[in-house]
Amino acid sequence: MIIESQKSDVVVGGSFKTSSFKIQASAKAFEILSSNIYTHKVRAVIRELSCNAHDAHVAAGNSDPFDVHLPTMFEPWFSIRDYGTGLSDDQVREIFTTYFLSTKTNSNEYIGALGLGSKSPFCIVDSFSVNSYYNGTKSIYTCYKNSDGEPEVALLLSEETELSNGLEIVVNIDSKNREFEEEAVFVYSYFDKLPNINNNNVVEAIKSQKSSLWFSNDRGGFKNGYGSFYAVMGNVAYEIPDSFYRNNHYVKYGSNLSGYLKFEIGDLNFDPGRETLSMDTKTKEKLGLELGKFLGDVRTKIVEDITSCDTLFKRAKKHQEHIRLISNFSIVFNDRCQLPILQSATVLRIRLGSRGRFEKSLHGTIDLSNGFRIILKERGFEKTIKHNLYKDRSNVFFVVSEEDARLLQIDPEFIERISSLEQPPKIKRTGYSKISGVKVYDGSSEYIDNDCVTVNENIYVPVHAGNIESTLSQSEKWYVYKYKNIVDELNNMGRNVKLLLLNNQFRQTKRFKKGNFINLFDYLEREFPETFVKFVDPREEVSDVSANLDRLADFLVDPIFKEYREKLKRKNSKLVFYAKKIDKDESACKMVEEIEARYPMLKLIPSCNLNSGKYDIINYVNGIFQNGVNNV
Repeated sequence: MIIESQKSDVVVGGSFKTSSFKIQASAKAFEILSSNIYTHKVRAVIRELSCNAHDAHVAAGNSDPFDVHLPTMFEPWFSIRDYGTGLSDDQVREIFTTYFLSTKTNSNEYIGALGLGSKSPFCIVDSFSVNSYYNGTKSIYTCYKNSDGEPEVALLLSEETELSNGLEIVVNIDSKNREFEEEAVFVYSYFDKLPNINNNNVVEAIKSQKSSLWFSNDRGGFKNGYGSFYAVMGNVAYEIPDSFYRNNHYVKYGSNLSGYLKFEIGDLNFDPGRETLSMDTKTKEKLGLELGKFLGDVRTKIVEDITSCDTLFKRAKKHQEHIRLISNFSIVFNDRCQLPILQSATVLRIRLGSRGRFEKSLHGTIDLSNGFRIILKERGFEKTIKHNLYKDRSNVFFVVSEEDARLLQIDPEFIERISSLEQPPKIKRTGYSKISGVKVYDGSSEYIDNDCVTVNENIYVPVHAGNIESTLSQSEKWYVYKYKNIVDELNNMGRNVKLLLLNNQFRQTKRFKKGNFINLFDYLEREFPETFVKFVDPREEVSDVSANLDRLADFLVDPIFKEYREKLKRKNSKLVFYAKKIDKDESACKMVEEIEARYPMLKLIPSCNLNSGKYDIINYVNGIFQNGVNNV
């Protein structure tokens, strides 16, 4: 992006002693440029690295999307891999160590310009990896802050590769971060081309954002609802402040605008963090010019949307849908767009009031401001309507006779019959039926009885009960809830997993032994060997020492317990214990053995009796440490 710089018109005459301004390279300066300029830090990392990947594809003439990996429960890292030109060793060292150095300032084809975005990962981590694929060579670098807080780049490995040219940035985080998902939806909703993203939920959310537009054209998009309005330039969205609308009288209420307006790269000026617009004269004039044109298009669309309706009821309904926009844009309709009020109140309104109360009242007209359904008056309608209201509390039902419909000029297509609604279930009173030994959880909120398992690999967890009852016990529900999180995460990653709950009896059958069954924890250990080294189901054999340490570590003074807490990264409390690989020889699991050797009495204390003797245990361990006994 070409950055315009204003020339100074100051002329100094005479002979003076002058000194040039400089910028001192220091940890404080690097912290300001790498972190403090960003308010939304995770968003900044996603946005800046994605813009760089986009520019790399432009430079290489590659129209394919780049790859994005968002952190997951099992793969806790963020990465972006582009398929551009790649970087040589000299280019990596120059670009990633020099602030304000940019190779994109001579063309508006590129989004980047300031030479700051490649360093943005430093705002959330102290180190990250850069993998450059360049002309048959893969070079792995680490960018890190040294002991003085200043960034450095080190080459770790260089090897031959057949992979395509490009750059991959990898940012490791401690665990899955939901903020990455939310910010990715925001950032990529304004990208012209969606990258390849490993998270299905994020992809669907982005598609939903784009499909929710009420109106769009080459100038921008508009939503019929409250929200924010953005200026999108080079795939980056900058929020337009409400004061700009109010001061320029574009609409009555600026905060009622929701959507975006497109600009060419270089049209607007922005702050160094690329988060807000610089509201200088150039930016304000360009905003005003394009916004005026776009809002004119929106007004035209509103008028056409209402006047194109061929009947009075449709016009009134459409008028009510756009009532907020009509008020905001001060649009006046000469045509009558309201329903006539009946002389005698014969329309029955049924809704759910406060505390789920079933309310009925007579009205002379139909209120179109909320969700509504119009039902023809027939025998036995109240029970059916009540059932449907409890399923969808946002609706209001209006019951009309054929005469009401004629007087209100309601089009037949808007009138439903009772038979078209969902009927209340019939209660069957039967004896106990045979309960299967298999229940399937497929990502929905319900568990399905299934006598015939037909998946290629049957992933299961044991349910410790004689039979699987229709209502699980409270303890079983707790564990099942945790399993849901794991299955949902796997399906979100595109694994298409169905989880089976198998009881003890079924696991003794020939069908189980001949089937292709695998325990969930064995499956996770197999699929994610680089992340996890051990999975333990707490209802199987669990170390009492490990269980106790988790509950006592905050009270024990020996530094080994603090080190243990840092190395034992626990997820899903009381369900899955896992240890991340620390290095080749050491793990959190091995540390438990070291603690047992240092304090052997811990092995004699069962976790079930921990509460009654909690302070005795604390005094025992702290006393040994403070007295220097068994000081390993």
